Amino acid sequence: MKVHSYLQEIIIFSLIILFCIIPPFFVTSKSIPQDAFSVWNFPVQKTFFFVFSLSLYFYYDNKQISTLSKKQFFFTFFITLILLFANSFFTDFLAKIFIKTQKDFFQIQKPSDFSSILFCVLNFFFSAFYEETIYRFYLPKALNRFCEKMQNNKTKFLICEGIPCLCFAFAHLYLGIFSVINAVLAHVILRVCYKKTNSIFVNTLAHTLYNITELFLLTII
Repeated sequence: MKVHSYLQEIIIFSLIILFCIIPPFFVTSKSIPQDAFSVWNFPVQKTFFFVFSLSLYFYYDNKQISTLSKKQFFFTFFITLILLFANSFFTDFLAKIFIKTQKDFFQIQKPSDFSSILFCVLNFFFSAFYEETIYRFYLPKALNRFCEKMQNNKTKFLICEGIPCLCFAFAHLYLGIFSVINAVLAHVILRVCYKKTNSIFVNTLAHTLYNITELFLLTII
């Protein structure tokens, strides 16, 4: 890696750590509007994050072409989706065992008309793409580049795969410890999906459908 390229990598990495990775660690349930999942307006802030992450993705994407067939793509997508729901049911089951009374953090209401449905979908799609780009694509790729001269493959693996996993998990700490556990397992599932398909868009679609389905399930439970 050239010196000027390496310096550029460090600057971009530092800015992303500072503005994308660290802030979610300090989020609390009280700092998020109670109507965040009940009033569906055009997601202005998430549109900005989407454009930023889209630029980041195309800047660093090395145009890897997957060798999977269309059938294997669909199979990987559906297995990923199934595993995400299995993980959700598992962690929810654990939470019910260890927590007698679960606190409702937000008022949850599904969208009722066309515009609110559209904005709801955009909300989840933009969020999913941003998270997939930062945690499943950029962080592992950047850490791999910084650790490319490291001889110990086990240590390199723990750094490049473990740090993004922990960052994603503790970004959900405001929802409680079982959300952290859920996020750890979800990260592993989605990271494997990305490594299988080399497509952040497969991850994004699975992540979006999972979140939207969870929203609708929560409104009827």
